[in-house]
Amino acid sequence: MATTTPTALSVPRSPALPAAGWGLAAGLALGVLTNLAQGWLPGHSNQTANSGAVWSAAAFAVGAVFAGRVSLLVAAVTGLLTEVGLVIGYYGYAEFGRDGMGDLEWPLVWLVAACVAGPLFGVAGIWSRAGGSRTLRIVGTAAFAGVCGGEAIYYARALNYWIEAAGLILVLLLVSLLLPRTMKDRALTLSVAAVFSVVSYVGVTTTGNVFKPEPTIGSVRGLTAAELRATVVAMVPSGFEVTAQGGQNGESAYVVVTDGKASSRVDVNVQTGMSWAKDQLFGGSTRLSDGTLLATSKQTDSASGLVTWSADTLREGGLRVAVTAYNADDIDRPAAGTTPVLTVEQLTAMATDEEWAQLS
Repeated sequence: MATTTPTALSVPRSPALPAAGWGLAAGLALGVLTNLAQGWLPGHSNQTANSGAVWSAAAFAVGAVFAGRVSLLVAAVTGLLTEVGLVIGYYGYAEFGRDGMGDLEWPLVWLVAACVAGPLFGVAGIWSRAGGSRTLRIVGTAAFAGVCGGEAIYYARALNYWIEAAGLILVLLLVSLLLPRTMKDRALTLSVAAVFSVVSYVGVTTTGNVFKPEPTIGSVRGLTAAELRATVVAMVPSGFEVTAQGGQNGESAYVVVTDGKASSRVDVNVQTGMSWAKDQLFGGSTRLSDGTLLATSKQTDSASGLVTWSADTLREGGLRVAVTAYNADDIDRPAAGTTPVLTVEQLTAMATDEEWAQLS
């Protein structure tokens, strides 16, 4: 007796309301969870908590769960409600559980994105499991895998977040290899996902440039390289000697400091017009009493032994000051100690010094 594979159009439907309700509830819960995860995850990895790939996964998963039990229209609506719930949950918790979500610009941007991505990935989730043809199953699976690949390209090219990019590539591979049913389908899905990755990256970056022009970033008006170096030298904590200094413009300077036992290079970068980077670079950061956002990190390169500690700040007017110290007197020289000679607390004191507000 011939058998047929259940498809999204051939299996009896479940009521639409429960599916939509579960989608909205899941979105709200995941929205809160992703906001919390930005505070839990270390360093740059906290940016992946509310990334486009992670949020798209919610609608895709809901569609996959209800594959064969709801129509494509219900899947689209459920995906939409899931993504809208994510936006409401994320920014709702930011408003009532943290220090506020700020202005409405980014919530509205993500809400528009939710209205586009939600239905698409809700349907893609159904197609990945119960598409009526091989083509639909491959396209549905590759659609989500491609979003992961596109975001991996962005992390690598624009932000140099190589570890996070590698993690997203791993997700692309797992989705493309585990969901398809045959080796041929896996190969085809990987190929289509690679194409979708490039399309996703180009589409998102192009759209971003059209609707949100490249921000104006520059040095503090009138701040010369010599003035910046003098300012940085004056901020070095007492008990440390400055043995070298440099910098060629009014945006960056460095000093080499020693405690008599080891030396550290300390880089200071100062930029204006950085308010646009609040969500991208300072998600999960600490908000100080004056509204300044503070993000600190500690990283170690296992290959070279270079230890990097940093304190990155963003003031309400868009002034960003990042202070980074290394356990070497230059990044391409052997380590001079196990840690930088300045502590993260001392780097934070330099980055939050009131002198920066006066300069701006």
